[in-house]
Amino acid sequence: MRYLSFCSGIEAATAAWESLNWTPVAFCEIDRFPSRVLAHHYPGVPNLGDFTKVDWTPYIGNVDICVGGTPCQAFSVAGLRNSLADERGNLTLEFVRAINIIRPHTVVWENVPGVLSTGDNAFGCFLGALVGSDEPIVFEQGWPSAGVVDGPERRAAWRVLEVIRDAINYPDSLHDMVYAAFRAKVPDWAKHGWELRATLGVEHIFVTARRKS
Repeated sequence: MRYLSFCSGIEAATAAWESLNWTPVAFCEIDRFPSRVLAHHYPGVPNLGDFTKVDWTPYIGNVDICVGGTPCQAFSVAGLRNSLADERGNLTLEFVRAINIIRPHTVVWENVPGVLSTGDNAFGCFLGALVGSDEPIVFEQGWPSAGVVDGPERRAAWRVLEVIRDAINYPDSLHDMVYAAFRAKVPDWAKHGWELRATLGVEHIFVTARRKS
């Protein structure tokens, strides 16, 4: 499996998928420190930098999975929650724009559960764009913590999980395959202690989507 990572950080996806012998095609990271970590550990993998400025044409047909955790600050209940009006929050839609050009068969996206409760229905905008809907998807009673939607381009499923703990309890879905693999790599993450401490035991929302054709 060949995958392309967006908002890569120090690469949780690669830490999880390395044991599966999946191959990173490229990373996308702009911050200096994680970029240096990527260059050190994965010198043969290009870092494309700002993914909003990349020409994705060479990657069409060459990527099986696109994975990314776009910035969460705009959605987090700990922040101002400016959502899609914040340029960081709007990167969720830029992520989908890139996905629609590359056309991988699978997409994996991670963020904070706060994206489910923004005033502008950010999750509905993201999910609608991801599955190929002409309009944002709306749940009148509010977004549940798990669900599936079907659209012209893709079928997408989401679930709120507590990292590590829930991976043990639900081993069958793609979400949990990712985190079961991540759990197996925990000892190797000790060298990245600050990010490990920030991740363990925290709830995240994960979306996986499959292309229909």
